[in-house]
Amino acid sequence: MKMKVVQKLEEYKQLELNLQRPISLNGLSFYQDQFDGKLRPAIGTVFNTTWSKKTTTVPKRQQNLDKQESDWITYRNRTEGASFHKMMEQHFNNQPLAHYCDRIKAYRRSIEPVVEKISAVHLVEKVVPWKGILPYAAKLDFMGKYNGILHVIEWTSSTQAISELAFLDNKLEQVTAQVKAVRNFYNLEISHALIVVAHPYTDATVFTLELKDLAHCWKNQLVPRLKRFYCDQMSLAC
Repeated sequence: MKMKVVQKLEEYKQLELNLQRPISLNGLSFYQDQFDGKLRPAIGTVFNTTWSKKTTTVPKRQQNLDKQESDWITYRNRTEGASFHKMMEQHFNNQPLAHYCDRIKAYRRSIEPVVEKISAVHLVEKVVPWKGILPYAAKLDFMGKYNGILHVIEWTSSTQAISELAFLDNKLEQVTAQVKAVRNFYNLEISHALIVVAHPYTDATVFTLELKDLAHCWKNQLVPRLKRFYCDQMSLAC
């Protein structure tokens, strides 16, 4: 199975997008296919332009913060999250680790039980296109073998305990978009995913997703948002 996956990834390597250079148009991020010249919106752009307060849940402890404190927490979390992702990218690419503060190292320690079960690394910080009727480009954190089974894994971090996926904004839709793109672009039978929430003081929270969860999200959450995005873009173009 490992050789089959590696062969498929190598076969399609020459078709990959120019991954690290998104194009900004009217404040929106797109990736351009270097072969056909087509632009595909970053999946994060789709989420940002179709965001709705009605579908976003906020943990109770965050609801009563004043704006200044809320802005500081948002900035700190974003900065720590970026550093944590960079550390994971360096780790899985076997690169020398940069100097990280103790807090970032604590996030890394919290996910050690997950990392210990990873036996193969195939994709790290890779943008993969979905070339269906509603095209997009999804940047995934990781794809490899976890517990002997091919998984897409999304790394994220939180200072608070997370008990429900609803507290993670668009993470479920994001991972669904990643799996859908990987299945289509690389022609891989991948049907498992993890959302791993690192914490600075306790073990990470792990949300396990199977094909039925991803299929439900695709049909009921992601496709409607993609349709809304393209409908809005068509309206703006008129």
